[in-house]
Amino acid sequence: QTLDYNADRFKKILTFYSFAALQGSLLSVLLLKSFEMGLFDVVTQAAVLTSAVVASVSAIVAASPGLNFMWLGGILGTGLGLLVGANLINMLWSSSTVMHMGISYFGAALFSLMLLYDTAKVVKEASVPPGSAPRARMAGGVAAEFDPIKHALQLYLDMVNLFLYLVRIMMQQRMQEERSSNRQSG
Repeated sequence: QTLDYNADRFKKILTFYSFAALQGSLLSVLLLKSFEMGLFDVVTQAAVLTSAVVASVSAIVAASPGLNFMWLGGILGTGLGLLVGANLINMLWSSSTVMHMGISYFGAALFSLMLLYDTAKVVKEASVPPGSAPRARMAGGVAAEFDPIKHALQLYLDMVNLFLYLVRIMMQQRMQEERSSNRQSG
C-alpha cells in the first residue's frame, strides 16, 4: 500500500529517510570491508564514476527537453527481469567469470538507462501543472499530484544499484589483475 503524499506527507518522508538510513548502513559494511581488504580506492573510483554518470544523465535531460525517453520503459522492465533471472542463475549454479562480468556490465548499463528514464520522467511530471488534464491522463484518469518522495526513491535506487554494479566490475577487474600478476611472478 502506498502512502498518499499530500495526506501522509510526514509518514512518507519518514519512511524514505528510514529506508535511506538502512541502505546507508548496509553500504557502510561494503565500505568497511573494502577498506580492510585494501580496495577502498576501487569504491572511491566507483563513487566518482557514478557521480559522473548522474551528472551526465542530468545534463542530457536538461539540455534536451524536447526528447522523450518514455519509450524506454518497457525495454527497461524487460531488462530488469533478465537481470534478476541472470543473477538467480548465477547464484544457484556456479557460473564462469565471463558470465559474472557480463551480468555486471549489463547491470551497470541497465541502471544507467533507468537513471535516464527516471530523470526524464521526473522532469516531465514536474512540468505539468497540478490539477490539469495532462496530469489526470498521466495518472490514469485520477488527478494525482506530483510525488517528489516517490521520484527521489526511484532515482536513489537507480544510483545505488549503478554504484554497486560498478563496484562489482572494478573489483572483478582488480582480482583478475592480481591473478595474472601472481601467475607471472609464480
